[in-house]
Amino acid sequence: LQSGLHVSKPVESSVQIVIGNDGGTITGTVLDQAMRPFTNAVVALLPESPDLRRRSDLYRSATTDPSGSFVLKAIPPGSYKLFAWEWAPPDSWQNADFIRVYEGQGKPIQVAPFEKTERIQLNLISKAR
Repeated sequence: LQSGLHVSKPVESSVQIVIGNDGGTITGTVLDQAMRPFTNAVVALLPESPDLRRRSDLYRSATTDPSGSFVLKAIPPGSYKLFAWEWAPPDSWQNADFIRVYEGQGKPIQVAPFEKTERIQLNLISKAR
């Protein structure tokens, strides 16, 4: 998926495409500076590797509910960073210049096949306006 599939001549044998259904789930809570749950935080999951950040299919995002909770589903296995902003423009976390400012505030997360990672606690990043 990184470089695409290019077929330049007829294929002599069959091509098999396998679609995985082994994605993981992450649940958690976003807390503000006073350690209270934060409603409507923007939560974003990004591939940890800069090389994989070109793949929009590896990103996930959510907004926290009134109890500060979030759920991210169908996450392909791999290494990620998890962020939570008080506010961020839609999909801004897919912009390298935007995320560079916050890179050190991301929480490293490892997602294994079929794994459900529960109750991750994230600290809120103040306004990104």
